[in-house]
Amino acid sequence: MKILHHLPKEIQRATGVTWTKIVNGIAADHFTRAIREDLHRPGMLYAATERGVMVSYDDGANWTSLQKNLPPVPVYRLNGQTQPTFTYRLPADSLVVKFEFYDAAGKLVGTAASNDTAKAPVDPRFEGMGFAPPAPPKPANKKGVNRFSYTMKHDDAKTFRGMITWAGRGNGPSMAPGMYRVRMTAGNSAPVSYDFRVLPDPRSEATGADLKEQVRFALQVRDKITAANQGVIESRNIKSALTDRTPKMASVAGFAPLAKSFADSLLAVEDSLYQTKNQSGQDPLNFPIRLNDQLGGLMGFVMSGERRPAKQSYDVWNVLAPKTDGELARLERVITTQLPKINALLKAAGQAEIVRSKTEGPAPRPITP
Repeated sequence: MKILHHLPKEIQRATGVTWTKIVNGIAADHFTRAIREDLHRPGMLYAATERGVMVSYDDGANWTSLQKNLPPVPVYRLNGQTQPTFTYRLPADSLVVKFEFYDAAGKLVGTAASNDTAKAPVDPRFEGMGFAPPAPPKPANKKGVNRFSYTMKHDDAKTFRGMITWAGRGNGPSMAPGMYRVRMTAGNSAPVSYDFRVLPDPRSEATGADLKEQVRFALQVRDKITAANQGVIESRNIKSALTDRTPKMASVAGFAPLAKSFADSLLAVEDSLYQTKNQSGQDPLNFPIRLNDQLGGLMGFVMSGERRPAKQSYDVWNVLAPKTDGELARLERVITTQLPKINALLKAAGQAEIVRSKTEGPAPRPITP
């Protein structure tokens, strides 16, 4: 058995009961912070040091710098290949390539296609700074050999434009260790399937059952965040429609006060689900976070380590989930009570009725001088 170990200023290897120093080629002041063995090539080691990354091709007997022309910087950690990577050959360009991922129960848990057009949402705190997150990975479809790495993450919670949170946004958790099946299609060719296993971090003491429960609970919280955010979207859609219809209904004396009362009731519920005063990334310091942000913080805590969720996580859930359900029920009562009255007036005046929707409309066009 071989055990690798790093001290602040040296790397050692144990085979049995003795330790051997393996630092040939690493300067004395380049103390190590992490060491990893290559996942596919035995004896190939990587060391994260105070001045960069070193590599050994002979099980640590000799080390070579991977610095090249990079600046000397401390490297604190090294990650192995944490994403499944698939290599495939295509006979022609521009074929639509699609990957589908299924868990051990046969449930579809993720997809990726070469013709995906989805863009990663931009955090409002960084809007206007020239920062744009990378688009979700999608398979290449060029003639010849291609490679595709899948993140093995569940979808994020649904958000809305301009949403600013402090504790969390409901980013999708990584999929639990276990067996999965990938199904690939390219053009009109017959699908190809392959089974693979996602392994847990060997350093973790959590059991497979612990990690499955962690992901299950995180998805439960994520779905509640989505429900809260969809409530905000629906509320805003209706308020936007009321704003549009009110000038057109100026001749109907009772419409404006009814529309204002309806919009005020919607805003009261919306402000319980989301902090509507947030306009910048620092505003959550001044205004208390609401339910969707609190749920985001809970989800972040649940996924903060590889372990079964702590009892306190369930306790917090048992407080936040009923509150969220109560606000969503209040929203439903407001809409079902007042929207029919609004639509009756609109219909009588020959105006388009307001249709409920939990899908966010297109972004407003910027005003240019």
